[in-house]
Amino acid sequence: MKKLLSLLLICTIVMSVIIIPYQANADVNISGDMDDANVKYFLNYAFTNVLDRTGERRVSSFDINTAGGVLNPGPGLNITDTSTVLPVEASRKMKDITYGEVVMEFPIVLSNPLDGAKIVLQNDDKLVFGLYFDKDTIYCNGKDGENLPLQAYKTKAVYAVKITMDFDKKTVKNICIDGKQVAENLDFANNSQKANNILISTGAKATGTFGMQSIRIYRGYFINESFSMNGLGMPPDWDLSVENGEITASTANISASNTFDSGSATLSSEYGNSSLKKTIDKKTDKSIFEFQLLLPKKRAGAEISLTAGEKNLFSIFTTKDGFAYSDKNGNPVDFYKSMDNVWYHFRIEYDPQTGKADLIMNGKKQVMGIDLPPDIKYVDGVSCDVIPIGDGDVIIDNILLFPYEEIEDYVPEPVPVPKDDIDIGMQMCSLWTEGLHFGYDYLNDADARKPVLGFYDEGSPEVADWEIKYMVEHGVDFQWYCWFKA
Repeated sequence: MKKLLSLLLICTIVMSVIIIPYQANADVNISGDMDDANVKYFLNYAFTNVLDRTGERRVSSFDINTAGGVLNPGPGLNITDTSTVLPVEASRKMKDITYGEVVMEFPIVLSNPLDGAKIVLQNDDKLVFGLYFDKDTIYCNGKDGENLPLQAYKTKAVYAVKITMDFDKKTVKNICIDGKQVAENLDFANNSQKANNILISTGAKATGTFGMQSIRIYRGYFINESFSMNGLGMPPDWDLSVENGEITASTANISASNTFDSGSATLSSEYGNSSLKKTIDKKTDKSIFEFQLLLPKKRAGAEISLTAGEKNLFSIFTTKDGFAYSDKNGNPVDFYKSMDNVWYHFRIEYDPQTGKADLIMNGKKQVMGIDLPPDIKYVDGVSCDVIPIGDGDVIIDNILLFPYEEIEDYVPEPVPVPKDDIDIGMQMCSLWTEGLHFGYDYLNDADARKPVLGFYDEGSPEVADWEIKYMVEHGVDFQWYCWFKA
């Protein structure tokens, strides 16, 4: 029997301890400014707000200026301006946005009229586009530097804002507030074609409290739904059909992502049918469909599908014992016995033109090379249907549909070192996830403490692949992961 040797090393030192000899990649800039992927997130934060070791309250990865007030305790970005001279501000640099259709979305609430508050996207210190508030109205920047009124707002009401921008045309395609379009076809300020930071400010002259639970800026997704604005109910751009059933937006304690995400969708069908559907333009190319599913109690009767008109290209079914997938004739094929009250992450990589699909669940290959219906060559949406042949809720979260993309300069394939009769493992704890820690500020003044991989985001799959490559090439055989939830 092989000897087993476990090296118990903390994640915060793993990149500097194990891979220092691998100097060839020491200058890899995992969070550089290159805008090199069509499908990507630039920001994806459900704000975390805790005390640091000095007793100062901070928001993870944002720079906070509290000259005019305070950062309040509790979840989200919650700032109170007590000065009529100075603002309270939160700012964040990010990777360059230089092309494509980009979406920025966030929920916002003002507990008092904050004349002068703003949320602006910038290129260095130059305005690209922004929202502004006076005593009772929300504005955006219009032509010739003038503010364009969008709609009135009420204090203590939560508003869901979604801004779709076209960086190729240097325009804002549209602005939607609570699902209603309030503006379209607006030019960027300063003829900008790049953005690299965001500024959130209460303004200098007014006093009051400003709250924002989360903010997301992303590009390239056909569908990207996290149900993160749960205080506003179900998203308005989804079609809901309920026949004696129920569909609700759920609260954070059952989120599939992490403690700080804001919600999921719950479908109930004890007495009737419930259906949740989103339609998009026809997509014919190879793509990826992901979602997360929780059944508090195993039940049959749920079907999550890639739709094509009145037909389905591919479906996942829940059964009394677990999960099934659809064959080319639409019939269910059992493939997994599930457990109660466990989140399952589904990933379906499919190509309507080749007629093949791969089914991956919780990061593990389940069924590869599934035959798709030969007469269906496109996808035009996703749906979740629940019928009353089982008992219990069906909870779905983080629904993604996006084109498959090959990255030319992605992580090279590892070159393993020769094996011996000892298995070496490393304990890992992924604490360095962007948005969930205080950043690398404490290390910036010590070059010797800079990780070989750079100041990395351990929530990124690319970072995980670099870590795996380094381990394989230095004789580490397995990871022993430290997973816990306080």
